[in-house]
Amino acid sequence: MRKYRVQGLLASVSLIAALTVIGVGQAAAQPDLVPIVTAPMSANVGVQNIGDSPAPASQLIISCDKLGKAGGGGCPDAPDLGIYENPAYPQHATIEVPELAPGESYNHVLSVWDDMVWPEGTYIFSVTADAGNAAVEANEFNNDTQTSYTQLPQPGIGQKPQLPLQTRPAVPHRQKPAKATIVAPQRLPVLKAVPAKPTRPAPQQPAPRRSTN
Repeated sequence: MRKYRVQGLLASVSLIAALTVIGVGQAAAQPDLVPIVTAPMSANVGVQNIGDSPAPASQLIISCDKLGKAGGGGCPDAPDLGIYENPAYPQHATIEVPELAPGESYNHVLSVWDDMVWPEGTYIFSVTADAGNAAVEANEFNNDTQTSYTQLPQPGIGQKPQLPLQTRPAVPHRQKPAKATIVAPQRLPVLKAVPAKPTRPAPQQPAPRRSTN
């Protein structure tokens, strides 16, 4: 009788250990959502489930602040930015993420990115996956990340645009004063008076005689 009791006790201990191992395995199989962004920031964002079980639908939120601006904010708006508004997350762009299988990713292209004009400066983006805690994750501390975008000064900013050639005001042309040409006076040759030579009168020939017949 004692032998059977020992065997029954060992069997019970083995069953409890097996159930404990199964329970631990089930608890470890959980989703794990992490945000995906580029550096520098671009229109491409996303979420990946790096866990071991499917993740329910969730939300990815993005906020933007200009570096050095007191109180935050300072990022440009876009005409269609309203499609990303969600009253639950003011001052954030909200992206709806579908269910994700283990290892699966969801990629999204921000449709307003190309319409945004960024003034000179650096902008910090804070991105959070599973913002509403829709999933019980294996790791709840890897949902947040940050990246940045820097807009360099554009060449020619602050310079007045040049007018077309036909409308440009005429610029007076300053002519250099002509150099005076000094002509040295020429010395004329001095003519010396030469005494005239005396002319001798030609000898007069006697007139022919007339005959008297």
